[in-house]
Amino acid sequence: MLETLNKNNFNHKFFICDFKYVLKKRYCEEKNSYLSLIEDISIIEGIYYYSSFYFWYKRAGLFLYEIDYFKKILDNFTKDDEEEILYFLEKQIKKTANSEKNFYSIFFPVPHVPWVLNKDCSWKSIPLSQNVRNGYLIRDENLRVNGYIDNLQCTNNYLIKLLKLIEKYNENSIIILLSDNGPFIRPNNLLIDKIEKNQLELYDQNSSLFSVGGGSKCLNNIKEKDFHHVNLFRIILNCGKENSYSVLPHATYINPIININKFNFKEIKLDD
Repeated sequence: MLETLNKNNFNHKFFICDFKYVLKKRYCEEKNSYLSLIEDISIIEGIYYYSSFYFWYKRAGLFLYEIDYFKKILDNFTKDDEEEILYFLEKQIKKTANSEKNFYSIFFPVPHVPWVLNKDCSWKSIPLSQNVRNGYLIRDENLRVNGYIDNLQCTNNYLIKLLKLIEKYNENSIIILLSDNGPFIRPNNLLIDKIEKNQLELYDQNSSLFSVGGGSKCLNNIKEKDFHHVNLFRIILNCGKENSYSVLPHATYINPIININKFNFKEIKLDD
């Protein structure tokens, strides 16, 4: 995809917008490549993050943050502002408002754990035992159920504001919303006694988000039968062109990875 964007003279950038609980910092930063958005920690970082030194560093930071005097100092140092993420993204979007062929990938790790945000995007106050990357390490089931929905609501608040920013500077944009799997809270058949039935789909660990919108007129030409993941970027790149990229039939595809930069897509037909 990146090679195709380059060949079609797209200006493409990659941003990650995240929340650091210990420092109470919300931020966005530009990355050099798509893979750097999802890169894992190194062995050295793994040893550091699970060492006694890091544990006491986090504990001391959280303790001091409960004291108003140190809270003000830390907030001034980190410039913690609920709008900081939107300030950054608006600045980036504004830079290319008058140009065409811009492709921005904006990655939000939340609502993934740790569940550190309230629904209004203010910080929760949680113990270190809950500042984890694996939700199952939080033993209290109610904390898992409520923590996920709080993080999700905060993320939705940011997405709504971000969509308005994009439309403010480009009424003809194409906006894609994608996600990976849903939350791993507990087995789905046991969730019904914890949440309302109309919210059950929000907690489905096999669910994902797939949506395309925006003001671009070429979206009106999308045929419903062609609207699926494998054709998503083919449809977008065809906007303003005469079907430069052919669409693929609605089927299940796998991609045996030959190496990190080369994929060999094959169609797999499944029986009904």
